[in-house]
Amino acid sequence: MKLKTRNWWQWTEARYKSFIISALRGISRWWGPKNQCKKNARIWRWKYKCEICWKTFWTKEIVIDHILPIINPKIWFVDFNVWIEKCFIEVEWFQAICKECHIKKTNKEKSIAKKRRSLEKKTLKK
Repeated sequence: MKLKTRNWWQWTEARYKSFIISALRGISRWWGPKNQCKKNARIWRWKYKCEICWKTFWTKEIVIDHILPIINPKIWFVDFNVWIEKCFIEVEWFQAICKECHIKKTNKEKSIAKKRRSLEKKTLKK
C-alpha cells in the first residue's frame, strides 16, 4: 500500500504531484508567448499552418506544442522548478502543429520513455 502523506493523509505523493501539474497546465493556457505562437501561425481567419508538415488546418485542428518537451523522456520528472521553467517559456520555443503531427511527436517521446523505464527495471532487478 502506498503511503498517504498529503491532504490530511488522503493523497499519495503521486496524487499530489498530479494535482499540482494539472493546475499548472491549466494556467499555462493564459501564458502570453503561447498565445502569440498561435497568432504567428495564423494564415487567415480560423486557418493555421502546421510548422512540421506545412499543411493548413482549422483552429480546432491545431495544437500549440513545446519544441522541447516539458519532461525529458530520457530523464523523466526532475522537480517542480524545472517543470515550471520548461512550461512557461518564450514564444520561440513553442510551435503550432496539427493534431496528427502532435500525436506522432508524442508517440516518439512515449517510446523513448518506455525504453528508459524498461532499462530502469532491468537495473533494479540486478
